[in-house]
Amino acid sequence: MPMSSTMHHVRRLTEEIDNAAACLNASRAAICKEAGLSLQQWRALAVIDRSTIAMSISHLARRLHQARQSVHALVQGLERAGWVRLCPNQDDRRLLQLEITRDGKSILTIVEDDFRSWLLIMAFDLSEPALHKLILTLRSVRARVSRARDYAPPPRIRLRRIDANGQ
Repeated sequence: MPMSSTMHHVRRLTEEIDNAAACLNASRAAICKEAGLSLQQWRALAVIDRSTIAMSISHLARRLHQARQSVHALVQGLERAGWVRLCPNQDDRRLLQLEITRDGKSILTIVEDDFRSWLLIMAFDLSEPALHKLILTLRSVRARVSRARDYAPPPRIRLRRIDANGQ
């Protein structure tokens, strides 16, 4: 059965959104690499810097949607680089909280400024009406994605294959 015209356009739209996100991610990764940090390190530094609460490794893991063990290793690398420090929590000295250091803030600012500059260069030749139309379109896409996130189905459970030996 042939795909309807609307479904074809919806599929094309979703592919273009996905492609645009991948291109933005690749550009940010390249900018991070040039500055000497990974995309994961940038994400962690950005979350820590923007947090309004005392950020623990567990909090950071939840915000990054990663396992605590993976984030623990990430934080250790950030600490070795001098970009974060682990400090005792004021309310419970047994807990450690993350603080971004001056060097961490500096590298984060460099990467974010470079990324914003890259975005400005990318859009410099657009007319004001074209920019306005693009802004409205992106806002609409962002709003739809945000709403869809609230009723997205849970991730599928991966089934493990069992071979002839029951393994």
